[in-house]
Amino acid sequence: MRETLGSYYYRRRPLEIARYGRAKLQLGRGSRSPRDVLAALGFDPDEALDGLHRWQGQLDEMFERVARAPGHQGGLSPDSALVEYGIVRSTRPRIVIETGIAAGISSAHLGAALLENGEGSLVSIDLPPEGPIVLDDGAVFDWSVSGVGWAIPPDIREHLGDRHRIVLEDVTTSLPRLLTELRPIGCFVHDDLHTPDHMRWEFDLVWDALAPGGALIADDCNHGWTGFVHTLGSDHDPYLNTDRLAAILKPLG
Repeated sequence: MRETLGSYYYRRRPLEIARYGRAKLQLGRGSRSPRDVLAALGFDPDEALDGLHRWQGQLDEMFERVARAPGHQGGLSPDSALVEYGIVRSTRPRIVIETGIAAGISSAHLGAALLENGEGSLVSIDLPPEGPIVLDDGAVFDWSVSGVGWAIPPDIREHLGDRHRIVLEDVTTSLPRLLTELRPIGCFVHDDLHTPDHMRWEFDLVWDALAPGGALIADDCNHGWTGFVHTLGSDHDPYLNTDRLAAILKPLG
């Protein structure tokens, strides 16, 4: 109730609150450690997290800076960020697209994995930062002073260079265009508007553009995620997650 009553979306749809609560309970039961999630996806956790130690000091400092920053900056938990890094290291995608940049925690881990891979590009989408942003799901973000991605460590930003493209535009117009331009993509990370309708729209749109063996990742999962995964059949576990960050792989066939 605390999470949904602050949301314009859920206040207009009280039955969705019950669906949200049920999904959150199921996801809580399916929550595992980052290494267990990577192993369940078919990756060797040691290989998936290889190279992370080279960036760990800068990434830890980034988490501390974001925690000290005024206002709600958004961002992944450290455990969720490990899963993202491990998936990108393991799948070696040519193109990664993420929706929702915020302070840049996710971008930094995705970027570090791409640097360790020695190949691949990251495209990050977010709304232009024009003062505090209040989303339909109730989230309030304030990075208007420093700008989106302000916390990405300078070394990661510099070494990525033009391999990191930031698109400040509404995802409903930018994502369809980018998928047409860049498909097939190797990895997609959802972390923008977490209403179930919007999440389903993104997943339905992206799944067709995802390369075989590519990864679909979502943070702050709810019944938008579990409902979509159920439509794919029994080959995928809709409740496998770390801190409500979940992922599935598109079958190679």
